[in-house]
Amino acid sequence: SFERQAVHLSWLKDFYESSLGRRMLSAREIHREWAFNLAGEGSTLIQGVIDLCFLEADGWVLVDYKTDRAEDAEIMERYQLQMQWYRKALEKITGVPVKETYLFALRSGHAILVE
Repeated sequence: SFERQAVHLSWLKDFYESSLGRRMLSAREIHREWAFNLAGEGSTLIQGVIDLCFLEADGWVLVDYKTDRAEDAEIMERYQLQMQWYRKALEKITGVPVKETYLFALRSGHAILVE
């Protein structure tokens, strides 16, 4: 069953005060909740919503917020494939490379770099 997660204001405060949040605030272009459709293999259509991406001089930084009650390694395992698709979509939409991809664990305040 689908469980709706509440986002606490303290989690958002922690994000904006993090080094990643400060980078976003100084970026020249920022997009939030950016919906996309991407043609996958065969007749597959991939739909998603990019939580946050921001443009720095040398490329995009892609961020997806997670509210999971889990350790960083488990969050990475759950969402690494999703983030690979989001990265492909952002690069295809904009023609600009994604230089960094992060899962931001809101509960812990950790930015998890997706390799």
